[in-house]
Amino acid sequence: MAQQTYTCPADRIAIINSEELTEYMVRRYGLEDVYTLPFTINPIIKEAIEPITRERIIVVYGRPNTPRNCFEVIIQALALWQRSEPDEALRWKIISAGEDYDANAVTEVKNFTVVGKLPLEEYGELLSKASVGISFMISPHPSYPPLEMAFAGLMTITNKFETKDPAKRSPNIISTSEVTPEMVADALSAAVRQANSFVGSLRQTSEIAAVPTSFPAYNAVEFALRLSRMVEPPQREILSEVAAGD
Repeated sequence: MAQQTYTCPADRIAIINSEELTEYMVRRYGLEDVYTLPFTINPIIKEAIEPITRERIIVVYGRPNTPRNCFEVIIQALALWQRSEPDEALRWKIISAGEDYDANAVTEVKNFTVVGKLPLEEYGELLSKASVGISFMISPHPSYPPLEMAFAGLMTITNKFETKDPAKRSPNIISTSEVTPEMVADALSAAVRQANSFVGSLRQTSEIAAVPTSFPAYNAVEFALRLSRMVEPPQREILSEVAAGD
């Protein structure tokens, strides 16, 4: 039923979140009348991010009950990295944010803490001091958490998916072509090496680049005017009806 809203022959106007998803949906469903909602950093998170000393903290977007976020692969990759680089791994804390669950269930990963779903202010504070981020989304949408992590200055690991490659948006992003424990562990090793160069120092935010798209950005005022013209008869028709006594 959801897909039918894209394939039905009726007239439709598409408003699609993110440039990447816009290109995917247009390519897949042949949409023509399209607006895109470009990514912008949440203002509360942006305000909460401060230039403070970076610590050896890996932030994981951990959602075990949401398969598209690849929680099991993340845990396997962390365990694999810790076994392959035990001395380095001992220096890093791992904090899982996004969903509440029992950290005792994650026995294979050391130095692991679950903080669950944080208020945006606390989430921004965590990003201010962390140095590495891991967040996946098996979807053509870029997902907010990896872009927020990269904006905050974290070396961020996420994934490609068909039309999306988040690495095009920021030099802070490492995007893997596949989400496997081995590939993610290798990406984590690379991210940690890069992050070690700024641990203990201040690190500024980094703007997230827009992705080129041929479709106009959504503007609420312009869209409201367009809708009003569609549902209200033109003024001249109203006047002619009045003149006719209707």
